[in-house]
Amino acid sequence: MKKTVFILMLMAMMCICAACGTAMQQAPVSASFQGSSDEEPLVLEDTEKAMRTDVMSVSSYKQTDVLVMPYSSIQELDTVAQLVFTGECVATEPVFQSDMLYTLSRIKVEQVFKGDACAGDILLFCENGGRVTNGEYNKGCNLPPIPESAKASVDEQIVVGIDGYYPFQQGEKVLVFADDISGFLVNVDDTLYGCCGAYGGKLLLQDDGSYARPPSETDKDIYKDSLVITMDDLKQYY
Repeated sequence: MKKTVFILMLMAMMCICAACGTAMQQAPVSASFQGSSDEEPLVLEDTEKAMRTDVMSVSSYKQTDVLVMPYSSIQELDTVAQLVFTGECVATEPVFQSDMLYTLSRIKVEQVFKGDACAGDILLFCENGGRVTNGEYNKGCNLPPIPESAKASVDEQIVVGIDGYYPFQQGEKVLVFADDISGFLVNVDDTLYGCCGAYGGKLLLQDDGSYARPPSETDKDIYKDSLVITMDDLKQYY
């Protein structure tokens, strides 16, 4: 049932993005791309910014969607997660499907708290968005060709995210609450996972050893407060 809901949600996103593709350079938008993976997310405020080649938009999820609920505790995430573990992203690659950009990541498992996985396993994850060039994005999403006046931007790297959240990066250490979405990517035959709540089920390792999900940079109505989970919290719960 969860898998069906996730797929239906993403099918809806495809329709939304198809509509956005022709309009995103003509009107202000609320979500953003980053110019590079080292920059802070860019928040669009007016039409002039919306027309920049390094900033585009993917429409927000609906807050009522099951897999993007604003989970605010281990208990809430645990109710929907088939797998809970800490690990490290060891590789990522962009994948285009049905005029949408996704990231296929390989996460090496470190410590398992719930589910059928072992330390050392490398699991495949799919997320919305990714890191590509302007030219790759336009071609992969079947958007209109980049005009001659903007040809210099074809090779510019962009980072696609939703509501201020961005896909895995190589080297990130994470706590993940995951759901099985096998079959969603048509060219991936192996078991495939997604983060519960889209980006909501992925928390990043902090300097103090805790894992935290910072509030979105562009839509704080979805994730109003940061969720912080310590190792003691995990060990007490599981």
